[in-house]
Amino acid sequence: MEGGEWRKQARRVSVSRNGFYACPGFRTGEMRKTCGEIDALFCASWSCITTNDGEWKWTTKPWYITMSFVQRCTRTRYSKTCNLVRIKFEDAAKSDNRWISGLTWGLYLYQKPLYGIPIQIKLIVNPITAPVAVGPNQVLSETRKPLVPAPREPQPRAPKSTSPPLISTSSKYTPSAQNVTRGPLDLGIGDRLLNLIKGSYFALNQTKPEFTSSCWLCLATGPPYYEGIASTNNFTNSANPTGCAWEQQRKLTLAEVSGSGTCIGQVPPSHQHLCNVTLTVPSSNHYLVPSETDWWACNTGLTPCVSTAVFSSGTHYCVLVQVVPRVYYHSGDSFDLRYEQKTHTRPKREPISLTLAVMLGIGVAAGVGTGTAALVHGNHHLQQLRVAIDEDLRAIEQSITKLEESLTSLSEVVLQNRRGLEIVFLKEGGLCAGLKEQCCFYADHSGVVKDSMAKLRERLDKRKKRERISAKLV
Repeated sequence: MEGGEWRKQARRVSVSRNGFYACPGFRTGEMRKTCGEIDALFCASWSCITTNDGEWKWTTKPWYITMSFVQRCTRTRYSKTCNLVRIKFEDAAKSDNRWISGLTWGLYLYQKPLYGIPIQIKLIVNPITAPVAVGPNQVLSETRKPLVPAPREPQPRAPKSTSPPLISTSSKYTPSAQNVTRGPLDLGIGDRLLNLIKGSYFALNQTKPEFTSSCWLCLATGPPYYEGIASTNNFTNSANPTGCAWEQQRKLTLAEVSGSGTCIGQVPPSHQHLCNVTLTVPSSNHYLVPSETDWWACNTGLTPCVSTAVFSSGTHYCVLVQVVPRVYYHSGDSFDLRYEQKTHTRPKREPISLTLAVMLGIGVAAGVGTGTAALVHGNHHLQQLRVAIDEDLRAIEQSITKLEESLTSLSEVVLQNRRGLEIVFLKEGGLCAGLKEQCCFYADHSGVVKDSMAKLRERLDKRKKRERISAKLV
């Protein structure tokens, strides 16, 4: 056996003999103070240990999980798969909904010098079928995150002319964010984006406050910026059109719709998996008005209601959906760890980003014991989010209307590219903290912090101070 392989085997045998111990990172009350934070890997006291294994194994009180070696490495029984750790879940832990965002443990190898790492266990649920686009613009499903334009070199100014401008019909026109004329609606786009974050925070804080004690809510710079979750909620058949707040303008396409809910009209085979039930539209002149949290995603566009007078059951179809902004959730500790300037022996895996839909308990999370109607219907907790969504989508649709004369079917693609650039500029301006392609705002039970980059620096400084104190104690 070569020297390198022999040393590797000796290390594995040593780990198996000495063993490990682990401490949960989600304690509350006095035990949280006793066990410390992530800088101590939640093991600041021997009383914090809930599971361990090895030749020095001692009795502990299991909490949520127990860890043990599947097969220990010895000099006579050695393989590359020995020392794998088996995780067994306690019955009380199986009903905890925090597995969706992940629960963290600190794990130490029982050796000198001490070596420890944080580990996170997370429940990941994948949709049975891939999301599909619903709306008139199928080009959106092919769009990607926008490219930040390179700064232009200054060009000499052309002399002023009183003659009308000439447009060459032979030149190729390439739409971009710089070709779009900014109107009054664009002046408040930063406020609209922040309102989406605030509405998302309010809905999450009122329904799942255990997730908002310290977290980051992030906007992605690339589309899709909204997702639709098929809904089975009730809708009303009304003769009063007051629910049709957008009148007859229906142009927006939802690039990602998933789940299974209520459909009307002639649904194509490619979209029938979205339909739990397909209803017949009455021929009378009425309006189909969803609940306060729902919309109709139709092949003609997203709309707050459907007029039966103009709906054609032979050519049109709609899916009842809950529209949720594509906001990503990160716990405070997991986000901070992304900015740690430490050298790891092996590259870390990219963290799984949880969307607001999953955190609120709709979408793929609805199949994990929460029920398909887990999002509270008509609840005031969601009204702030609904108002922010309606304000944002209305502004987007009005902008598309202004662009349509010159850009036709590409107007929505161009507008999405411009929106992505606005989020990029928010990140570059320091109003939010950047995580990969996301623009993130810090939130806790006091609310959303607008100057989140400064908050991140403050949190990292506190973490470094705690680490220095822990190092002195060791």
